[in-house]
Amino acid sequence: MSLPQLAAGVACLAAVVASATALGVRYVTPANVADSGASLRNTRRVVSQDVYPAAYLEQHQSSLNYWEQRVAARKASWNPRMRASFDRSVMVLDQTVNESLDDLRQNPHDEVAEEVLNAALRDKIELLREFGEQ
Repeated sequence: MSLPQLAAGVACLAAVVASATALGVRYVTPANVADSGASLRNTRRVVSQDVYPAAYLEQHQSSLNYWEQRVAARKASWNPRMRASFDRSVMVLDQTVNESLDDLRQNPHDEVAEEVLNAALRDKIELLREFGEQ
């Protein structure tokens, strides 16, 4: 399997995981269980619309920065097709992250948006790691 195919596969996997997570959390979790846990979670969360999403990203920022630097160092040696495939994959993941952050700014207690954000960040770090190690 070539690296561009791998990048495309990772991007597709990220989209599938994000969709499955969103549907799973929304439809599998009974409303009464979600409601009973909401008050406990609400006490642990920072609910400011500007602070909460930013605080969530800060936990992942060091990993993202590290792998982005590793990828930047190797990107110059890639062929144009591989670079385009990587850029498309990162764009899809960044779009998912940004949409989730927007959702969390509007509704800081949206569990689906939080799960999708978490999955997209994990997938982005994994994609960067795979390309940064080559």
